[in-house]
Amino acid sequence: MDLVETIRGWQEDARAIDPINGVDKTIEDVGRLKGRAFFPEGLGLQRPNRASGDLDRPDILVVGHYFGTRVYRDRIEKKHGGSEENQPTWRNLNSLLGEALMDRCFMTNWFIGFGLKQIGQFLEVHTCDEGCSPSMAKCSIRRSIRGYEEQCRNLLIDQIRVLRPQTILLLGKEVIRQAHTIAPDEFKLRGWSNITSPFFQGVDAIGPVALNVDVVAASAQTNFVALIHPCQPQNHVWRGHPKKGEEWKKRQADGLKAEKAMIRQALRSP
Repeated sequence: MDLVETIRGWQEDARAIDPINGVDKTIEDVGRLKGRAFFPEGLGLQRPNRASGDLDRPDILVVGHYFGTRVYRDRIEKKHGGSEENQPTWRNLNSLLGEALMDRCFMTNWFIGFGLKQIGQFLEVHTCDEGCSPSMAKCSIRRSIRGYEEQCRNLLIDQIRVLRPQTILLLGKEVIRQAHTIAPDEFKLRGWSNITSPFFQGVDAIGPVALNVDVVAASAQTNFVALIHPCQPQNHVWRGHPKKGEEWKKRQADGLKAEKAMIRQALRSP
């Protein structure tokens, strides 16, 4: 498998995904970043400029929510040499995983396209009004959203099918809540989708690592790990159940330590 050519093929697939209202996507924009950057704007690799023959097949799939805004992408291209390596998500992910594991990763996103804001909810929840079909199930806007979600999900499933990762790292609660849609038979993933607040304590109560999950549509079995989004490392304070009166910095450090242990658990599992 020529890894770079495979990823460029996925970028072509990303260009073909139909945008919906509230999603900023221009076909010719996909794949402009040449440095370390998440797919689809970059190749999603720690060493994107290596010759393709020197690249091993990634066995860790890192799934973010969406790339961010067009303004963010343009800033990375013009002011940072097309690389996200000094941006919070990539920098903190590198700190969490270390260089050796980063070399084993393919960094992708669940949704294709630019958001209207850098972080937070990507797709707006549509509430049918008087202009919609009397049957909400027949609402054209809802159908468009479902179609867009399906196209994005199918691209992710194809990445899982081709790469057959040992472990999938889910970044942040929005992605964690979506995970059950690619493995609907896994009870932990279904449980994660129903948690409200406090979210990560709820995830930890169910279990933040799901092992040997069948992703039937991809004909693959893999492990899932539910992580706090690395762009918000301060939120590690909410990982688990801290002791009463425990200092904020210690709680944050303990949360980060817990995530490293979760990743090790997933990577040890066959």
